[in-house]
Amino acid sequence: MNSIKPTVLNNFFSFAAKVLISASIFLIASIATAQNFPNKTIKILIPFSTGTPADTLTRVIANRLQLDLKQPVVIENRPGAGGVIAIQEVLRLPNDGYTLVAFAMPITVANALQKNTPYDLTKDFQPLLQTAWSYNILVTPANSGVGSVKELIEKLKAEPGKYSYSSGGLGTPAQVAGKMFEVQAQVSALHAPYNQLPQAIGDLVGGQHLFMFAATAPVTGFIASGRLKPLAVSSPERLANFKDVPTMSEVGFPNFLVRDWQGLAVRSGTPVEATEILTDALIRARESNEVKSVIATMGASQASGNSADFVKLFGNELKIWSEFSKKVKLD
Repeated sequence: MNSIKPTVLNNFFSFAAKVLISASIFLIASIATAQNFPNKTIKILIPFSTGTPADTLTRVIANRLQLDLKQPVVIENRPGAGGVIAIQEVLRLPNDGYTLVAFAMPITVANALQKNTPYDLTKDFQPLLQTAWSYNILVTPANSGVGSVKELIEKLKAEPGKYSYSSGGLGTPAQVAGKMFEVQAQVSALHAPYNQLPQAIGDLVGGQHLFMFAATAPVTGFIASGRLKPLAVSSPERLANFKDVPTMSEVGFPNFLVRDWQGLAVRSGTPVEATEILTDALIRARESNEVKSVIATMGASQASGNSADFVKLFGNELKIWSEFSKKVKLD
């Protein structure tokens, strides 16, 4: 039987010792990092323009996180390409818990419309917490001559393809609701997508478009001043801020329901300790009076549930809009 030379044994044990030491150092560093989390600036990327529901809500949540976690929380708006720009930026950065991304319904719609995206939303991201539900309000310029949903349909049917509706971009609730309205009301209208929501609303107020299913907060002032006329809301029940405005169901569309939602996520593989700290802080933020007040002002409703509920919602929304996009062309 051949014996192993002492030199070989020494080299083996030396190598093994180095591996164990390196692994121990990595483990200790990881534990220390997790225990100290967070110890530097946290960044939240928003794949939407300023003034959108996700932007408005994320900013006030960021303020609460900053107070709670005792670290700066900065916001970066990276709109465009259906969220691809922001999502790819998040995937480029370390999955250490210091970069979050604001998720909302348009992300799941855009994912259904885009082919061969260089990522998988279900595999590459971990949803942390849903913060709110929000709905849209169907509005028309005050001088449009339209005073009800019935009159809007009559006007659209009288001259098919002549009139347009605006939105904040492809895959947004405004576009999805507009297209759903076209299908269910059996009318034809042109879709005018904008990169910036304020411009979409501004041109609507100016009379360049006939209608829009707008987020409630950005148009509340225009409604109050009489420059926009509300016709219906996309929610299952009347909104507290617009109790005199009927739901789409009330005006003859029982199957019309478009709901936006907001929440936050991190990259998959983020340390468990970091995700737990972030999720707990987000829950406290969601329950704060400041966030509740903003949600109410938005005409939205506070979400409930935990991380598992948000993961389930996110997966379901991806399936819903994937099926919708196969039946209805969104352009």
